[in-house]
Amino acid sequence: MAIDAFHCRADWNSQQLQESHWRQTLSQQHIDEIHTAIAACQDKPLDTLTRGDFVLPTLGPLLHHLAQHELEQGLGAVLLQGLPTADYNDTTNKLLIWGLGLYLGHPVSQSIYGEMIYEVKDEGYHIDHPKARGPNINSKLNFHKGSA
Repeated sequence: MAIDAFHCRADWNSQQLQESHWRQTLSQQHIDEIHTAIAACQDKPLDTLTRGDFVLPTLGPLLHHLAQHELEQGLGAVLLQGLPTADYNDTTNKLLIWGLGLYLGHPVSQSIYGEMIYEVKDEGYHIDHPKARGPNINSKLNFHKGSA
């Protein structure tokens, strides 16, 4: 079956990615909002959080705009530069990613086990092991798309 060409902003090449409209550098105000939101939500279970809990007064509307105009109707990718991940441990970084994600869409399971955040790391499985998946083995991961 032949694939017909499509023409939209998601039809991009690496040269077009040199443009900066899909890259967003966070301001100090954005970073301060992240720190405040994390402090407010630190002891709450991720799956109970809402935008009302993880409050981002100026970053939230920007993320919503990026979701609508770049992720849904644009390139299909956004790079957030300046996320303060070095300030936090792994658990808090999961909270950070979860909180930002609340402004980008709705959380859905990332695995057959119901994991809402799936870590991409080599878990030592051989390619033939039943638990082996592309993101948890030390093998080349070919181009793919998630189920939509």
